[in-house]
Amino acid sequence: MQIVDANGNLTGGTGAELVWEIQKRIGDSTPIQVVPWARGYKAALETPNVMLFSTGRTAERENLFTWVGPIVNIRYSLVAKKSKNLKLSSLEDVKKLRSIGVVRADVREQLLLSRGFTNLEPVATYSQNVKKSEIDRIDAYASSNLGYGIQMREAGLNPDDYEEIFTISETELYMVFSRGTDPAQIERWKKGYASVVEDGTRKKILEAHYPHLQW
Repeated sequence: MQIVDANGNLTGGTGAELVWEIQKRIGDSTPIQVVPWARGYKAALETPNVMLFSTGRTAERENLFTWVGPIVNIRYSLVAKKSKNLKLSSLEDVKKLRSIGVVRADVREQLLLSRGFTNLEPVATYSQNVKKSEIDRIDAYASSNLGYGIQMREAGLNPDDYEEIFTISETELYMVFSRGTDPAQIERWKKGYASVVEDGTRKKILEAHYPHLQW
């Protein structure tokens, strides 16, 4: 959902562009820090006045944060090379895979662990999973219908060589605020979000990145 260049700089993506637009409208100049997901998630759990995006909403996470959004609807899925010709129809089939790449502390890792998976290989970034998949170090990796094409192109690969092979779950991505964050600050973000929805800016951002989908 975020596009980061080779130097680790945030350059775009649906979540980033929505956040930038809201910041502009509410007069917030706080710089966005790009960090490994596990570190950002830990900070949002433990430190007041942290906003983290884009965060999948689940029942287990519901009371951990204050949620602002949604940014976008998303389908979490397992992605693999088409050449592997993997046909999976149940969770038990997925559990028989040799190994599945996940990002540490990511919602997909949490969902799979909660379902009893023991064949997960956690890493810090999606790009690591893409590389491991390309050289057949893992059978598949956890991504999404919106994310895997971007991840492939960033790695210089052809997304058409890959496919979604199993749906993990469907949910929405949000901006989340940590416990202890100033309620007035959260209210400003809620109003800023409402304004980008009402005037169609959110829809335009989504259509620019995913023109093949209905928003």
